[in-house]
Amino acid sequence: MFNQCTIEGRLTADVKKSKTTNGTKAVRFAVANQRSKDSTMFFNVVAYGGTAEFVEKYFSKGSPIIVSGPLEYYDTEKDGKKYRNYQIVAISVDFTVSNKPESAADNKEQTTDEL
Repeated sequence: MFNQCTIEGRLTADVKKSKTTNGTKAVRFAVANQRSKDSTMFFNVVAYGGTAEFVEKYFSKGSPIIVSGPLEYYDTEKDGKKYRNYQIVAISVDFTVSNKPESAADNKEQTTDEL
């Protein structure tokens, strides 16, 4: 089965940095996608390894971004209630046309990770 999401939007806050239990760099962030004047959708995103480093280096609150990867879910519990949370695992991250810095274009840095 095919599971691939691609969204474009702006970061709602600076990325939150962490590491996995095996020491791999990870970042979490949310992307606001304005579908129309009155409708905005918010997507949680996680990126690992080189993709996480790329996001951390070039993106901050308000930055336009394009994110592609599979949609996954995980369950949590708070105050005795169970919740299902969805997030995109960023395999590919890119600049939009309006925010591509010259240094990134010249260096052609790797922006994708293999699963």
